[in-house]
Amino acid sequence: MSEFTVTEAILYRMGVGWFSAVGTTDSNIIYFPVNDESIDDLLKTMMVTVKNSSAALKNISFETIGTQKKLFSSDMVMDGVIEFLRGKQVILVYQRVNEVETIQGKIMGYQEGDRKTIFSILTKKGVIRPFETNKIIELEPVDLKVKEQLDEFMNSLAIESDSTSQRICRIQLSEKGNHDVKISFLTKIPAWKLSYRIYVSENSSKFDIFGVVDNNTLVDWNDALLTLSTKIPVSFKYDLSTPHIIDRPSISRETSTGYSVPIVDESRNLFNSIAERSSSPKMYPSRKKSLAVQQQYNQQESLPSELLDSDSDYGEDDYEDEIDYQSTTQIGESVEYIINNPVTIKKNESSMIPLSSESIPTSNLNYYNKSNHKSHPFLVVEIHNNLGFAIDKGPISVLSTDKTPKLLGEGMINDLGIDDKYLLSYAINRNVAIEYKVETKSNYTGVSIQDYYRYTNYTDTKYHRFTVINKSEDQTRIYLSIPKDHFKPIEKQDLEVSTTTSELRVKAVIDGNTEKAFEYQTYYTHYNTKYLKDLTINELEKLISNKTISEEEKEELKKLHQFSLEIRELQKQFTLIKSKMVRTSQRRKQIIETLDVVGSNTDEEVVRKKYIAEIQDLDTKAQEYEVY
Repeated sequence: MSEFTVTEAILYRMGVGWFSAVGTTDSNIIYFPVNDESIDDLLKTMMVTVKNSSAALKNISFETIGTQKKLFSSDMVMDGVIEFLRGKQVILVYQRVNEVETIQGKIMGYQEGDRKTIFSILTKKGVIRPFETNKIIELEPVDLKVKEQLDEFMNSLAIESDSTSQRICRIQLSEKGNHDVKISFLTKIPAWKLSYRIYVSENSSKFDIFGVVDNNTLVDWNDALLTLSTKIPVSFKYDLSTPHIIDRPSISRETSTGYSVPIVDESRNLFNSIAERSSSPKMYPSRKKSLAVQQQYNQQESLPSELLDSDSDYGEDDYEDEIDYQSTTQIGESVEYIINNPVTIKKNESSMIPLSSESIPTSNLNYYNKSNHKSHPFLVVEIHNNLGFAIDKGPISVLSTDKTPKLLGEGMINDLGIDDKYLLSYAINRNVAIEYKVETKSNYTGVSIQDYYRYTNYTDTKYHRFTVINKSEDQTRIYLSIPKDHFKPIEKQDLEVSTTTSELRVKAVIDGNTEKAFEYQTYYTHYNTKYLKDLTINELEKLISNKTISEEEKEELKKLHQFSLEIRELQKQFTLIKSKMVRTSQRRKQIIETLDVVGSNTDEEVVRKKYIAEIQDLDTKAQEYEVY
C-alpha cells in the first residue's frame, strides 16, 4: 500500500479545508490516519472513490473513544507491526534466556495481555510457537515487496512525540487487487493568512500578495493544486464518533401470584403513560407506522432540543512580473486565489506562497494627524485598488525599487474593495515639522420667534491653523488632518479639501526649505430658546427693536409688552394691599390686647367704644382687601 498524499485542497479562511488525497493499494484494506479532533468532520464529509476498478467502498471502521490506541506510540510499535504482518512470512530474531534464536515462519496472530503481548508463528516444520513482543530483537519480512509496504505503512502511521492524538480509519473495499483510490474530506485547519509587499515608485508600484498556509493534517501535500478562498461556507461540529446511548424508560415489575390476561386497551394506555412522563425520554412512533399516523404525531410533538446542534460554529487576509503565480476570482464579496503551480507542503509544516504580483496606481505623500504624532507627519503611499478583486486586511512591507530593495517601513492594510483608495503609513518624516492650533470664536447672528418661543442664534467658528516647516530640499505634498465633529466646512475657501468618515484632509504643497502657514475654517450654528411669556419687559423691548423681527411679530410683541406692564402695575398694587392687610391685622391685635385691660368707668368706656369702632372699620377694610 502506498502512502496517501493530498493533491487538491481548497482552504477557507474561516478555518476549514476540503482535501482530496490519492494513493494506491494492492489489497482491499486502506489505513488512513486522521487527527482525533477531525474524526467527526471526516465521518460527516468523507468520500471514497476507486478509479479504474469495479471495487466499491464496503465500510469505514474506526476505534471509538475510550478504546482507540495510538497505533505507533512507544509502547505499541511492535503490536502495529505484528498486526500488519499477520499471514506473511517473516524472519524473527528472538532473545531466549541464554541464547539468541532465529526462526522463519508465518505470523498467525497475537493476543494482548496485561503486561505483554504474545504472538504465534507457524514454522516451516508446521509447529505453532508462541513469542513475546518485548523480546524481539529483529523482525523482517521475507518478501521484499512486503518489506517496502511495511516501510510505507510505518511512515504513514508514525506519531512524533509532540503530535496530537490520532485515530486510524480502516477503509475496506469490496474487492482485492491493485486500486487507485481517491479520498475527499473536510477537516478543521488553521486559517490561512495574507502578507503583502509594495515596491514604491512615483505613479505606479509593484504590489505582491503572499498566502501563509499551515498543513496540520497527517498526510503530505505533494504537488497539490491549492485554492485559497475567502468564502464562508456553513460548517459546524457534529459528534458522530462517540457512541450515543439513548436511555429507555424503566418500568418496575408488578408482584403477582399468577399471570394476568393481557388487554389491548391497557397496553396502549401503558405505552401512552410511558411516553407522556416528563422525566423519561419521549417515545416516537416507529417508521413502520402509516404516513397519516406519522404526520399526526409530528403535528402534536416538536423535535426535542437534544436533536438540535448547540455547538454549531459558523463560520464569523525579487519576482518577475511575467511569472503566472495564480488566477484570482472575485465572487461577490469573496475572493479565490487559485494557485496555478502545484504546491508541496509536508505534514506539520507551513509555507508562504506567492499569490499575485501586479502593478497598481500609487502616490507618495505625507500625512499629518496630531493624534498620531504631535509635530511630524508620516510618509504614506496612497494605494488605488484596481486589481479587480477585494484585498483583505494584513501586514505589508514597504520596499524601495533599487536593484537590491531596502525596507522603508511596515504597516497594516485594511480591507479594500474594488477601486477603493487607502493611505498606507509606513514611517515618520522628521524632515517636516508641523504646529497645529485651533481657536474658536462665538458670534451673535440674530433672533427669531417661532411657536411662542424666542430663538437667539449664534455661530461658532473654528480656525484651524497649521504652520509647516519643510527642512528638505524637495517639494513636499501633505495631507493635514482635521478631526471631523459637528462643525461644518465654510464654503469657498482657497484650500483643496477631501472628506472621509472621520476627518477632513487639507491638501497642501510646500517647497523645499520653506515655512508656510495654512488656515482652514469650520463653523457650527446653535441657538438659545426662551418662552415668550417668561421674557422680562427689558427683553421684550429689545426684541421689539430688533430689525430681524417682522412688523406683524412686533405688533404681537407690543401687545405682550403692554400686558406685561399691566401685570407689573397690578403686582405693585397687590403688594401694597398685602402690606396694608398686614398692618391692619397687627393694629387689630393691639386693640384687642388694650381692651382686655380697660376698666368700666366713664372715661374708659369712651375709649372702649372708640376701639370697638376702629376694629369694625379694620374688619371692613380687610374684607375690601380680600375682595380686591
